[in-house]
Amino acid sequence: MRVHGHDIGREDLLRYTGGADTVAGIRRVVLSEGRAKGVEALEVKTAAGFACTVLADRGLDIADASYRGVNLAFLSKNGITGRSDFLPMEMEFLHSFMGGLLTTCGLRNAGIANRDGEEYQPLHGRVAGAPAEHLSYGLSPDGAEIVIRGTLRETRLFGCNLRLHRTLRIPVDGAAVAVEDDLENLAPEPEGILVLYHFNMGYPLLQAGCRLRFPPGRIQARDEEAGKGLAEADRMDAPTDGRPEQCYFHFPDNPIPGRMVRFELLNPALSLGAAVEFDPETLPLLVQWKCMRSGDYALAFEPSNSTLLGRSGERAAGTLPRIDGFARLRFRTRFEAFSLEPGR
Repeated sequence: MRVHGHDIGREDLLRYTGGADTVAGIRRVVLSEGRAKGVEALEVKTAAGFACTVLADRGLDIADASYRGVNLAFLSKNGITGRSDFLPMEMEFLHSFMGGLLTTCGLRNAGIANRDGEEYQPLHGRVAGAPAEHLSYGLSPDGAEIVIRGTLRETRLFGCNLRLHRTLRIPVDGAAVAVEDDLENLAPEPEGILVLYHFNMGYPLLQAGCRLRFPPGRIQARDEEAGKGLAEADRMDAPTDGRPEQCYFHFPDNPIPGRMVRFELLNPALSLGAAVEFDPETLPLLVQWKCMRSGDYALAFEPSNSTLLGRSGERAAGTLPRIDGFARLRFRTRFEAFSLEPGR
């Protein structure tokens, strides 16, 4: 095992400590105050100095995260909210969205709220409010990873029957989270599927002077406001009062099957970086959310299978991704924090 950059064997570690959980492990807790009261969570720490909180009651998403004492994640002014506060109507979403290191959007809508036929589809869907079932957690058999597993459901009477089987893998001696999602359609009918992985970075990892590194590909501004800043999409400014958010769509060039695509945030002032990787086979693009507004200062890298038109918009455009009846889909993403090498 590596502990803060130094190798140590199991026997020597036990000579220094009463057990490996002194430097790496997982603890199950229940939050007990404010809007987060009653939320069940898993607190994780690794021997490399990475720590995060996984919310078992909120989509197995990730709230706060840090690396060697430096905060990595954007946590909105809403903070962590319980499921009773999660009302996924368009305006209520803005009152309950925590941000966090990861908020999962979907499974049947990502992007704008809309009405698809007779059914209302809320902003960014419903799965982020789903509690995990069949929750399990612990070390992998070889002791190299902390593994968290659970199942999320999205169902409707006379409608969909979807299961998302989620596995989070966190290396004991690293500063990363691999998110492995296997989506299963338990209904005989095909179903439209819209998913987006909202990885959110915040201060002090995110600050003026940070640079963004994109793979080769096409970048498209979402709207006129974003178009004004297209030339500066790869850099971060200081917070500005009242500044509108900007969104960009990244379409990587010639992705290689089986190889993850990687986007990076680099902070030379802290000698710290972060990256989001994703499998382009089922997540063909990345949405970049750049919010330089004071009090809502955030950057998100969001691997996705759509351009935020919402379910009805994608259907009208003929671009609604689907899963066949009784079929499965796999989505793979990964977040990593790392120290910058000199000159990087």
